[in-house]
Amino acid sequence: MDNKSTFIKNIVGFSSATLISKILGFVRDAMIVFIFGGGKLSDAYYAAFRITNLLRRTVGEGAINASVVPILAQEKAQSHEKAVNFFSAILIFSVVASIILCALAIIFRYELVKLISYGFLKDPAQYELTVFLTAILMPHIIFVTLAAVFQSALNVSKRFFAPALAPAIFSIIIIGYLGALNFGFLATLEMRTKLLLLAAIASLSGLVQCMALFPLIRKERYFIKWSNPFKNPKILPAITMMAPAILSIAQDQIAMFINTIFASFMASGSITAIYNSARIIHFPIALFAVSAAQVALPDFSKNLLLQEKEAFIKTFNLSLRLTIMILAPATVGILILALPIVRTLFEHGQFTYQQSLLTAEVLFFFSIGLLGYGINKIVSAAYYAAGDMKFILKITIFQMLLNVALCFLFAKHMGAGGL
Repeated sequence: MDNKSTFIKNIVGFSSATLISKILGFVRDAMIVFIFGGGKLSDAYYAAFRITNLLRRTVGEGAINASVVPILAQEKAQSHEKAVNFFSAILIFSVVASIILCALAIIFRYELVKLISYGFLKDPAQYELTVFLTAILMPHIIFVTLAAVFQSALNVSKRFFAPALAPAIFSIIIIGYLGALNFGFLATLEMRTKLLLLAAIASLSGLVQCMALFPLIRKERYFIKWSNPFKNPKILPAITMMAPAILSIAQDQIAMFINTIFASFMASGSITAIYNSARIIHFPIALFAVSAAQVALPDFSKNLLLQEKEAFIKTFNLSLRLTIMILAPATVGILILALPIVRTLFEHGQFTYQQSLLTAEVLFFFSIGLLGYGINKIVSAAYYAAGDMKFILKITIFQMLLNVALCFLFAKHMGAGGL
């Protein structure tokens, strides 16, 4: 591990960038419900976005970071040439794989929407809109996959602030569009068309994110060697790690996916309430637990390669202590202030007090698992670095099955709050 002050400084840098990105994300979501309300239009958008987001966070950003950083850190510890060779191979593989995934998702968009929002079938117009939005949003996966490889390489080079800030570009572009709508831009268009334009702009924003990170990649002397990626001896181990990493990292997204299915049978606005509650609860997680895990992962990998057991334990304990120190009081605060938080963030424009009550109820129950979720991020990073995916896989499967069982148990009696 770098010395303690440098480690904490890197976490602060990552957290600061994440804070900026999250604040802009909240502004973005608040403006979406302000412009489009908390009903069928926003439900359709968020249901479609949920599909794209699931693939982005798991197959794109999540699995790439979990599998690339440990191997790239070990390759770089041996030589920069080995690091460049692996970077080039994983970049080519990831982009090609994401293009194939995007094409398949567009082809099977009707089935995907049925899977995540089966209840929309009772409203054909909403169902068709969600399908259309899903197709428009899918190309975003290609760009964020490319950006994820860039971020992994920069993290290994101990650059954390800029990669963590890059996702803010997504929110800034959408905020600009929504702000223009609020001031009368495209006033003659119907709301449905404006929503479709929102999806198109969101989809293409990932390209700008990649362009923002590219100069830093060049500065770190990374470049592409056009060749068969499978000629690199480390590409197969990376792909092998990706499969269980996808399921592990997808755990919360799959849980939200399942929740969305149940919510599609509930009152209008339930999906939006779940989405906005998840946005709030992931704020402290991303700000502290994810930041600590991201900063620790390259150190974990290097420590294990060099057999520095004591340094590994110090990094792990420090990451865990910092996470608990922040998330424990955050849990108490959200439990007490759920409704005021929701009203402050979302109760504007077309978003009503009744929708705030529903969102606050969901947020209250989400917050109960906040501390455990944060600890899980640190523990998972240690296992990713060790390449021990079997244990994580077993725990992940158990947690997903438990989530389904609890949804069946509580949804009928507690509504969206039971999810």
